[in-house]
Parts: sequence; C-alpha cells; structure tokens
Amino acid sequence: MVEKFVEYAVRSLATEPNQVRVSRSTVDGKDTITVQVSSRDRGRVVGRQGRTIRAISTIVNIIAAGGGSVSVTVAD
Repeated sequence: MVEKFVEYAVRSLATEPNQVRVSRSTVDGKDTITVQVSSRDRGRVVGRQGRTIRAISTIVNIIAAGGGSVSVTVAD
C-alpha cells in the first residue's frame, strides 16, 4: 500500500510518469522505498532542499505508523 502511494505521488509530479519505478527493500529490519525517475524529473521529485521527497517520506511514515519507520530515497 505504501509503495502504491509513493508511486502515485511521484507519477503526479513527473513529466515522464511512465519512467517512474518504485521498489521496496528491507535491510537489517529497516524498510527503504527507492524511487527511480528520469533525469529530467529528478529535481521535481526531490524539490528545493529536498522538501518534496521529505514531505512524501513524512506521509509514508504516517501511513506505516504501526510497522515502523520507512525511508524514501531517489535513486541516482
């Protein structure tokens, strides 16, 4: 469910929504959602000083409140 929200939010921001890929991994009990976007959309998704991706991450952590912390990152 959390991945679907991230995918929806990022696709809404992207100028090339078909290039958006979202994956989830767990390492040492910590969940990470990684977002891959086209190089043209990277700045839009990250936002000024990381505000946009941080806001998405905050909402994700509210959604996943019972399951612990989830980190959201944008792949290079």
